[in-house]
Amino acid sequence: MTVAEQQFEGEFRYVNSRLITNCEEIAFYNGSRREKMIIRDGFERLIKHLRSLIIFRLVMGCIDSVVAKYVSTCVGYYVVSRPFLDPMNTRYANSTYNEILEDYYSSGRMLMRLAEAVGRLVLAGRELTKLAG
Repeated sequence: MTVAEQQFEGEFRYVNSRLITNCEEIAFYNGSRREKMIIRDGFERLIKHLRSLIIFRLVMGCIDSVVAKYVSTCVGYYVVSRPFLDPMNTRYANSTYNEILEDYYSSGRMLMRLAEAVGRLVLAGRELTKLAG
């Protein structure tokens, strides 16, 4: 997408510089309407691409934020709570309430650190996408 953006900007710059370079000939031959149309077409293509790029970045930013904050946390809580809520789990069948709570608390802390790490990975991926184009 960045490549296309640079291409459209380059074309628009080229059309403008061509107009500046040849302005006397264009005025002499009454080519203003044609040049205006060429410049407008290039500008409209650039604007159309930039609008679609902005919408794409907005959607991807929202999706990344939701995945980083909520989905990873929900999946993590599900994974952590699964052994505690399973009545067939023999590890917690003979444990006291305090032991189960201690295991759950330590698992929850690890989960929160994991969710933060996933969030950082998503943000790093976003930055890499910007750099790669």
